[in-house]
Amino acid sequence: PGEIVRLKWTDLDWGTDRIRIAKFKTKRRECPMFAPLKEMLLVAAEEAPTGSNFVIHRYRESDGLSTLLDRIVEKAGLEPWPKTFPNLRASARTDLQERFPNHVCNQWIGHSTEVAEAHYLQTTDEHWDRAKTLNANGALLGAAFSAIQRESDQPLDIGEEAKTPAKATSDTFRQQGEYPGRGSNPQPSASEADILSN
Repeated sequence: PGEIVRLKWTDLDWGTDRIRIAKFKTKRRECPMFAPLKEMLLVAAEEAPTGSNFVIHRYRESDGLSTLLDRIVEKAGLEPWPKTFPNLRASARTDLQERFPNHVCNQWIGHSTEVAEAHYLQTTDEHWDRAKTLNANGALLGAAFSAIQRESDQPLDIGEEAKTPAKATSDTFRQQGEYPGRGSNPQPSASEADILSN
């Protein structure tokens, strides 16, 4: 919560939907002002006292903010998590990791891949549920596209044809100047072998 209590209204760039986060435990960085958060910040900006500098103006100590959040969770009839803010950070990192490349998540959250894997990334119930629905082809195809997507800034959009691998034939390989493998080495088909021997 240290970064939250230090957040000033001047750190919010409404034009680009970015939040500038002052150096605290990590280096100075920017992160997106996600749409749901922007809606709440707009309401808070309208209700903020005139001349206030900080977004959180009532609770200036991070420890007090943690206690307040736990009370809000309890008032909602739920049980607070242990280490509420670190757990929220872990959930955010895990959600972002599903949608954006690793280096982007590192820049936004402000820690390295090693730290994320050791302390923040989680295996969720959704991961287990998705695993139960994958067949062999789906698992292999999904893993390949996930690896490619991690290197790209945009999610991949594959059509229906790409979801079902086409069956290669000898004609396909002949058109490409290659042969299907038989055993450990590529070999021509029987008809092609006859032609080559004549």
